[in-house]
Amino acid sequence: HTLTCYALLAGPILGLLVLTLYPIGWAARLSWFSYTGVPSETRFVGWDNYISVFTDKSYWSSWLFTLQYALIKMPFETIVSFITAYFLCKDKIKGTNFFRSLYYLPAIFSVAIIGLIFSNIFDYFGVMNGILSKLGLISKNVEWFSNKWTAMLALLFGGWWNSLGVSILYFM
Repeated sequence: HTLTCYALLAGPILGLLVLTLYPIGWAARLSWFSYTGVPSETRFVGWDNYISVFTDKSYWSSWLFTLQYALIKMPFETIVSFITAYFLCKDKIKGTNFFRSLYYLPAIFSVAIIGLIFSNIFDYFGVMNGILSKLGLISKNVEWFSNKWTAMLALLFGGWWNSLGVSILYFM
């Protein structure tokens, strides 16, 4: 039995070492060097890489944007998924199994596919601009990804659509 346990643990442990710990160590070691991909041009720079990252305004700006994204996404997603899960748990409503499957469907798509879908929806000549102009809400197409807040809106819709099914499942 002991040998069987070690044999079963060997695969995951080897995977952890080769696919996780080795790349982390490799990247951590390279973070102390100026590395262009050419081994002969590699030189030790010490803390300079870390100092340049943490003193870069765009680094902190991206952290702030991510924080704003999380603070907007999470409360809305939590409330909507809780309410939806409440109604999907009612047995008296017809078609709940269909809607359970439908809400969970986006969770099985990869993030890359969802990125493609939503970049096409929010493209300058995309579906969203077409709908808004047909409804008469806009007179010219919106460049969704050229403005911080419209880009945030596009990212939020993609994020909500992708993770709503999993959040509903948690509440169910």
